[in-house]
Amino acid sequence: MIRLTEIALRNKGIVLLVSLALFFAGLVSWGSLQQELLPDIELPFITVIAAQPGAGAEDVAQQVTVPIEQAIKSVPRLEALSSTSANSLSLVIAQFEYGTNIKEAQAAIETAMEDEPKGSKWKLRARVGDKVRWYEDPEEVERHGY
Repeated sequence: MIRLTEIALRNKGIVLLVSLALFFAGLVSWGSLQQELLPDIELPFITVIAAQPGAGAEDVAQQVTVPIEQAIKSVPRLEALSSTSANSLSLVIAQFEYGTNIKEAQAAIETAMEDEPKGSKWKLRARVGDKVRWYEDPEEVERHGY
């Protein structure tokens, strides 16, 4: 070991060149790797958030959460469904089997929500891309100009 150190100290230029060659070889290798560092993982969850301003938790549960749950239960490959109702807010989380096409599941949920009875005062008011859906009272939507 001492002999290797002596050789390296006597030939500083060669050690520097070898170190630079290894550094650049590493850069070239890193640039040509065929793997993704952050793969696109699509988790099979869809979250529905509904707001009914001024309503109590029991009213939200009966008038908002239950109809949303019924609409989601009609979607195929549903594995689990959980919901929480609070004052003015309903949160429903649908878990699907792995391998489920989430975009198709989203479309099915949106269709089921549109098929709600005509007396329903909820309509879709959210962007589809982020898997979070906002359902708001149409009067609230008009008031805010969405």
